[in-house]
Amino acid sequence: MGVTRTWRWTEHRMQAALEAGLISQSAPGRVPQFKRYLDEQKGLPLPDVWTDILPLNSQARERLGYPTQKPLKLLERIISLSSKPGDVVLDPFCGCGTTLHAAQELGRKWIGIDVAVQSMHVVQDRLKHHFPGIKYDVFGIPKSADGALWLAENHPFKFEEWAVTALGAMHSGKFRGDGGIDGSFYYLTASDDRSRGIVSVKGGRNLNPGMVRDLGGTVETQRRLTRDDKAIGVLICAHEPTKGMRDAAREFGKIDTFIGQIPAVQIITVAEMFAGATINVPAMLDTVTAAAIGRKKSKLDAYRKPRDLTQREMMLPIKGGKSVVDLIDSSIDVPVMPSFRERRVTG
Repeated sequence: MGVTRTWRWTEHRMQAALEAGLISQSAPGRVPQFKRYLDEQKGLPLPDVWTDILPLNSQARERLGYPTQKPLKLLERIISLSSKPGDVVLDPFCGCGTTLHAAQELGRKWIGIDVAVQSMHVVQDRLKHHFPGIKYDVFGIPKSADGALWLAENHPFKFEEWAVTALGAMHSGKFRGDGGIDGSFYYLTASDDRSRGIVSVKGGRNLNPGMVRDLGGTVETQRRLTRDDKAIGVLICAHEPTKGMRDAAREFGKIDTFIGQIPAVQIITVAEMFAGATINVPAMLDTVTAAAIGRKKSKLDAYRKPRDLTQREMMLPIKGGKSVVDLIDSSIDVPVMPSFRERRVTG
């Protein structure tokens, strides 16, 4: 190879390595180098201080706005080190679902539990966004109009949070002093344009047109503050609204979208929700997409971060994962709605 200096290897060893393609020479006459491949090296044991995985910053693409969110790579490493494909991963405080995301990615079965309805909404949006067609079961939220009405009468704040998220919006994280905004969402007004929707929830029986006009006034204020002339309002009622409320909603007129006109102020009841009613907009954006928009428009307060509501008492487990078969074969009582007893089934 044109090298005349003393060799450390024997001619036989050098020739064998050369024939095996393990020798590299940058130019004729230069000292050859031995090729080393990482997958053939023993490496070093992983230490107990990990500095190679950085925390999520405010502009991280995977960030959803959840205050306790961890990097996906961190949970993937933990799960990879501590389990095998097909094992069950339990996260009893699953928050925005990073553990469940990592477990699904790595072929583990999983169970996630959290006390906040908001968490359930974020987790479901995240799973559907990253794993189209995924199947899972959700326990502990109203599955009938009677269950929702019971929740409204016995736990009004929990009803408020459930009602907002049940229609695909994000709860504000506040129950007092929220300026009339219990939740919000994004929807498409054109193929490349987005506007905000504001949600207000009324769980009581005493309803009047003033509630509709208050929401309409809040929408108009938000339009001025955010320069979004197509912001709309949605009033969710546990009980049937009065005719005067329906008339008051029509007074706010309609706005133009690429699919036609939609009401600027809409009223949806619990009974209508369970009958299949949804917010009348061209297309609502899920949590993952909304979070990305929120990072771009944070100065306009177009997206509010959900809080980690650890003081809630509602148990809301989600179960899913790849090839879950008879993961838990037992019945549970969830003291949220009356006579609410359900069996955990395959997800």
